Amino acid sequence: MLSYIDEKMSLFMYGIYPSEEYWRPNLLLAIMLAFVFIVRFLKYQVYKNKATLMLFIIYPLIAFFLLYGNDFLGIKVVETNQWGVV
Repeated sequence: MLSYIDEKMSLFMYGIYPSEEYWRPNLLLAIMLAFVFIVRFLKYQVYKNKATLMLFIIYPLIAFFLLYGNDFLGIKVVETNQWGVV
C-alpha cells in the first residue's frame, strides 16, 4: 500500500499539472504558509491585519496568475483542465 502512495504522490499532490512547472504550486504553498505563520504567531496586531487582508485579497490573485501563467510575465500558460485529475 505504501509503495502505491509513493509511486502516485505527484499525482496526489499536483494532478496532471506539468511536471516541469511544479515549482509554481510549491511556491504558492510557501507563500500561503508564510502568511498563515504571520497571522498566527506575530504579536503585533497591525501586521496581523495586513497579512490577513493580503491572504484573502491579494493571495488569490497571485495564485491565479502564477498557476495559470501569463505570457506578459514570461510564465508559460497552463490551461485549467491540467490543474486537477480528470
